[in-house]
Amino acid sequence: MHHFRILSLDDEKLFEQTFKSNPLYQNYMASELIFLNLLSWSKDECIEIMWKDDIGYIRCKKHKELWFFPPVAKSLEDFTKGVYFIKTRFPEARLIGITEEMKSLIPFENALFLVDDKLSEYLYDPHMLIELKGQAFHRKRNLISQFKKKFNYTFRHYEAVDRLNVKQFINRYVERGGASDDLDAFNKTLNLIESGLDYISYLLLVDEKIIGMSISVISPSNIGIVLFEKADTTYIGSYQMLAHQTAVHAFTSVKFINRQEDLGLPELRHAKLSYHPYIKDLKYAVIFRLFTKRAYELYQKTFDEDSKPYRDYFFLHHYKEDMMRYTYEDQMMKSAFHIRMNTYEIKGKQIEIPMIVAASTHPDYRRRGYMKMLLVNFIHECEKKGVPWIILKTDKPDVYRGLGFTEVGHEERVGDYEILEGCVIEQTSNMSLLLDIYQKRFSAYSHDVRTLSYYQDFVYSLQMDGYEAYIIKHQQEIIGYIIQNDLHQVEEMVLLKKVNPIVLHEDYKDEYVPSEVGRPSHMIRLIDLHEVLKHVKKKTHEKINLSVDGHLVKKLPVRIRLCEDQMVDNHDPATHLIERVDLTDILFNEKPHLLIDLVFDPLQATFINKY
Repeated sequence: MHHFRILSLDDEKLFEQTFKSNPLYQNYMASELIFLNLLSWSKDECIEIMWKDDIGYIRCKKHKELWFFPPVAKSLEDFTKGVYFIKTRFPEARLIGITEEMKSLIPFENALFLVDDKLSEYLYDPHMLIELKGQAFHRKRNLISQFKKKFNYTFRHYEAVDRLNVKQFINRYVERGGASDDLDAFNKTLNLIESGLDYISYLLLVDEKIIGMSISVISPSNIGIVLFEKADTTYIGSYQMLAHQTAVHAFTSVKFINRQEDLGLPELRHAKLSYHPYIKDLKYAVIFRLFTKRAYELYQKTFDEDSKPYRDYFFLHHYKEDMMRYTYEDQMMKSAFHIRMNTYEIKGKQIEIPMIVAASTHPDYRRRGYMKMLLVNFIHECEKKGVPWIILKTDKPDVYRGLGFTEVGHEERVGDYEILEGCVIEQTSNMSLLLDIYQKRFSAYSHDVRTLSYYQDFVYSLQMDGYEAYIIKHQQEIIGYIIQNDLHQVEEMVLLKKVNPIVLHEDYKDEYVPSEVGRPSHMIRLIDLHEVLKHVKKKTHEKINLSVDGHLVKKLPVRIRLCEDQMVDNHDPATHLIERVDLTDILFNEKPHLLIDLVFDPLQATFINKY
């Protein structure tokens, strides 16, 4: 009986035989199917294998979704047969790590191929990394030269007797901010090295103290693959020295050096690019579910201005079927939108707010009420869940006003600010810096909560379309950031001062920045008034019976008594009648009203997240 099990050393010979017999793997430059790489990560990533009819099926069960690696097969025909087995037996699974050469061997009509930039790997000419010639490597040569002059260093192979010292080095590495999410795989690899497996491991030492370690393998197709690379950055130039010495000692005869993927981290992407890769080996993910393909096709048809890499990124890393609301009939996605949960902070308290994104209706089915029906159903769904409000950003507000959505938020035109000459912009991959600017600008207001991981994902997704993040400075003072492309098209701009920064005689007068005043930027639909009002109500001795219209499918008005700390439904005569849209204006746009003085604290709300 065939079954999945943990990868073991017994599988190594089968991998070797397969790689030798199948022309598909003769020039295989990726790391996914390299046996020692899989073995290092097998426990940490819950990697399992099953052999059936001489085909190896490798799956990863750690993620919420079931992922499969490309089949390990002895022939091209068996590879296609293996993909078919995955497609039919595990139709909900995602097939990852597919190379350009493998695509033609997956001839299934409903297969959706998505560019997986996060897992695409950086390949380098070994001679370039060994010689470091030219202006492009000037800074790295200087760092290495200074390291050699300043430190009494040694570079040598790792041995089992070094294990305790390596552990101490790793502890220091993590304490100083180094990544810790791969330590289980790293420690397992040390065990495998000590058992005699064919890894290449080197130590960088200063005064006999370990300050760096690299672990690599050479693939059957003669590609040098760097699995782990860790260095103590308090020794300036340590990473550059470690990478260079590894190339010199381990990779003089390989075709390419594979320094693996950037995992969607702008900082890591910047580091990979700084070594000037020969090529980025594109990977694809394959999804076999027809529903997902139809959703993708609707998005593609409606938002054709978005590039394929950006669309693919959304469907790989943000799309979730259970977060879609849709009309899907006769294998046709007629209308749909996606929901993303945003965290919003009001007076120090955080709440989860659904944001509607990627709302679209197929051109053949517009003006038939499909989107309105989806929105009405979603509003009722949110009422049952006690959701305070829902939010969206649109350039067609008239579509949503009839359902009780009100324009809120603010943004100001930069051209209305005072001109500030002599500003400069500096490209950055430091997402912590962007987060710090954002928090300084908006922490005093009700605002969208952003985190470091938010910025990493946000900026990386925009890099799919050629956007980069820049810090705006004036006389060395940071006054904001901007995310733009080479054509100076701006995706987002945040300013700490209300100024129009002039950069090399260029200004940003026609751009809009989020602010606490200005033109509307988003739309909100109030849902559960109890949930809304408990965040804005203040104590009062007035007995106020508030009646708010239902405003949806002739629903009865909501009547709430507001007195002291009480907020309860009642049927007494109303002392104040108010439209739901007007209440939204009062709370979020600070529209003058008697109720503000009586029972409401102004929110001073800002909104910036678009999707």
